[in-house]
Amino acid sequence: MGTRHTLHNTLETSASPEALWAIVGDLPGAAVWIPGIASVSVEPLDASGTHTMRVCTFGDGSVQHETIDDYSPAERSYRYDIKGGPMPLVFNQGRLEVRATADGARLLWDAEIEPADPAMAAQLVPMLDGAYKQVLGGLEELVEAKVAVG
Repeated sequence: MGTRHTLHNTLETSASPEALWAIVGDLPGAAVWIPGIASVSVEPLDASGTHTMRVCTFGDGSVQHETIDDYSPAERSYRYDIKGGPMPLVFNQGRLEVRATADGARLLWDAEIEPADPAMAAQLVPMLDGAYKQVLGGLEELVEAKVAVG
């Protein structure tokens, strides 16, 4: 087994927690805020709605299966476990949580990853961390634009 790497990313926005969660918590809407995803399908894995399978198809045709666990609109959070997809990872899990702040909202995105080839970790981990930061930058623009429009 290789080494697992933890990534912590945060987005601070003046948007309300509800406005931010409306985007991040919309599981079928992942293609709206995650670049490269062409389509998304979602199906419940249990009657409670807390366990779901999200299947993301990328523009290049690659497919990623995500088990979504502990989905909670009340807590504005969920966990994911990604299998497959375009990245050479043997382990890819994380958690997203939207919290209220004095000035708006904060999104916490924690991920734990393990490259399939440990020798690639020095290049892959910073690249993925940078990609998460880019995704959050685009998400910030999206949520701020939605708030500005009303």
